[in-house]
Amino acid sequence: MIIALKILLAIVIVAGSGALCIFFLKDKIPAEKKGQSVPTQRLTAVVACCGNEQSTDVSFDYAGELTCESASHLFGGDKSCPYACIGYGDCEKICPENAITMKKGLPVIDSLKCTFCKKCIEICPKGLIRPQSSSFSYYVACSNKRFSKTEKYCDTGCNGCGKCIEVCEKKAISYNGRRVIIDDNLCDLCGKCIEVCDRNVIKHV
Repeated sequence: MIIALKILLAIVIVAGSGALCIFFLKDKIPAEKKGQSVPTQRLTAVVACCGNEQSTDVSFDYAGELTCESASHLFGGDKSCPYACIGYGDCEKICPENAITMKKGLPVIDSLKCTFCKKCIEICPKGLIRPQSSSFSYYVACSNKRFSKTEKYCDTGCNGCGKCIEVCEKKAISYNGRRVIIDDNLCDLCGKCIEVCDRNVIKHV
């Protein structure tokens, strides 16, 4: 049963000043009760890695089929970082919207073209492509779980310094035991985390 709109007239006398303040407060009917669909948050795919060919070394010469799937079966790929993008572009090839472009051995996803069909997420053998709100938001572009070895693996990977966690006034950034994560529901997009990140690993959609 749809509840009709109510108008509440509240009269508040400000103590000591004699001023008269009038507020009109309206009860809102939820969109679904008006016969309208509730807008859902649009998602896009992002790559949780920033270790391109300039920041991450190759640990051995791979001579097999140049696909991420094939390379992943040999020591998880030829990158020195075990959590790095393999970089042979399986995601780029499968994207029906041409939203993915390989640049310096790393996929770059155009959030405006991405329809979040999840094909890139399903095909990535390292599980590096993840959902993210397409409405301007921050995320950590790294999947490294061994902070003590970050400097050895990659020039741009997250080293777990904790500066972003300390500077976040909304407590939107935390360490979940495996990696640093940013809660979109708490983040107010102040940008302080990006400013203090020496590794430039915090990105935005």
